[in-house]
Amino acid sequence: MERVTPATPQPLQDAVEDFVAARRALSDRESRPAWFHAWKSTVDPEVFVDGSIGGDYACPPSVTMATVLPFFDFGDIEETPARPAMVPVKHLVGSSWRWHEGSLPNDRISVQATIDLFTSERCAKAGGLGAQVAMVAPIGMFYVAGEGKNRVAFLARQGVEFMPCTLHERSYPAADRLRIVTVREGPMRCWLCVLDDEFVVTIPYPEFTLPILRAYGVQETGWLDSYPMQATVMSSFRLQQAESDRALRSSPTKPLCLSHLKQREAKAQPAAEHMTSLVSHPGLALDRKYLRRLLAAAGGVVLAGAVYPSGQVILSGCCRQSQRHLAGQ
Repeated sequence: MERVTPATPQPLQDAVEDFVAARRALSDRESRPAWFHAWKSTVDPEVFVDGSIGGDYACPPSVTMATVLPFFDFGDIEETPARPAMVPVKHLVGSSWRWHEGSLPNDRISVQATIDLFTSERCAKAGGLGAQVAMVAPIGMFYVAGEGKNRVAFLARQGVEFMPCTLHERSYPAADRLRIVTVREGPMRCWLCVLDDEFVVTIPYPEFTLPILRAYGVQETGWLDSYPMQATVMSSFRLQQAESDRALRSSPTKPLCLSHLKQREAKAQPAAEHMTSLVSHPGLALDRKYLRRLLAAAGGVVLAGAVYPSGQVILSGCCRQSQRHLAGQ
């Protein structure tokens, strides 16, 4: 049977191995230092920690992959050709939800018999004991996309190097289509990933994602002048997370279209400039309390105009309100 190994540079293989090992450590029963548990408390258990939601709960490996790899579409593996293969366990993401890495699926079967069972050619056939694995070939990472999730951590614990499966292949954008963008907001720093300079998503777990993307060859930049305002993009992400009632380090954000946001900004600009001219007109005197309210409204409404189609109406209403106030001075 064919043994499939990643045809990727060694730094990328090392980054993938480090991520897979960290993913397993989040769910195993090993004793860990205090710093590890402090960090573990910051990750989303529904994405990385098996059995965290009351007993038999699996974090689907496909969801983990989509969280760590920006713009990865796991899709339906049944739509892609499959072949029997042996895949490297150290590059394979599984999910131990029924039994953990140190236990056996059946106490009546010995450890060696279990290893023999899960490394037999029967596991490379569809149905029954067959394991379904998908390979993200450009990255050199594998994940269990169907049956076979539980056995991965067990085989890794026993030192097994290759696992038989039916193997499907998934695509991933080329490195030159992606860009890592560093965002600074005061003392805080975060990262975004841009595809084709058109679509952007957050990177909620830079400790996992950045080493992989950097080793893949993705270039890093600061904020580009061709993008919409940084405040527009980041506030759009926060609105998106607020609507789903989830934190920024949870499920991946939905991609935002940069050119769409840029158009919204352009449409909102005339009304925003009109508001600015009202505030700065030398012949008009505004009381300080109202001025503070007006400027605060301007900042929030201009952003709303950049994100929502109704923003222009909101802006116009705000301007009319300021004119009425001025007329009554």
